[in-house]
Amino acid sequence: MSPPEKKAKTGGYKLYYVRPPIPLPHHAHPPQWPGIPGRGEYVRLAFEYAGESYSEMNAPTTLLSTITDPAKVGHPPHFAPPALELPSGRFLSQTGAILNYLAPRLKLAGEKGNRALERELGDAEREEAEEQRATVSQLTLTALDLCVESHDVHHPVAIGLYYEDQKEESARRAEDFRKNRIPKFFKHFESVLQSNPATEKGGKTYLVGKQTTTADLTLFH
Repeated sequence: MSPPEKKAKTGGYKLYYVRPPIPLPHHAHPPQWPGIPGRGEYVRLAFEYAGESYSEMNAPTTLLSTITDPAKVGHPPHFAPPALELPSGRFLSQTGAILNYLAPRLKLAGEKGNRALERELGDAEREEAEEQRATVSQLTLTALDLCVESHDVHHPVAIGLYYEDQKEESARRAEDFRKNRIPKFFKHFESVLQSNPATEKGGKTYLVGKQTTTADLTLFH
């Protein structure tokens, strides 16, 4: 399934995300924050694959002060980016929650899961649709767990500490991550791919059903 061409109209979604610069110790190299795709990239990837237009608010001086202020975003305020402003004007944060919301709207929730928002579904059909949507979300969250563990390899003691202040602990964490955690995640996803009953012999393989979902895009990234 090839991604569709991006729609010409504005979709009405606005992504709030940036990796803000931080003060550096004198011995540290300046980070190339604009070149590091973080948690917001999973949301961008879903929009780009689906061909859905969106805009971004990525000014580091105003981003956090916007999404953490209930006077600006309503209730609840948001802990950290990425956050997504919906066409309704409401906001969502947390990458997994954003992707779960977008999946059926961008046709990335599986053949049945994509129908979860259809009003005319019967009870049995709606239950099947919601179950597949939840399965896609489950696998998406598992892939995001791998992202979190990858990050924590470099900050095993505290996120607020520089990597240079915890290099010894990081080396120990990295060894376990390489030997145990990466193989465990990859073995799991390989099992998911191989056991997918919708996979045709010799055809393309997907995590759920016969088409790309947010789970596939997240694992790809």
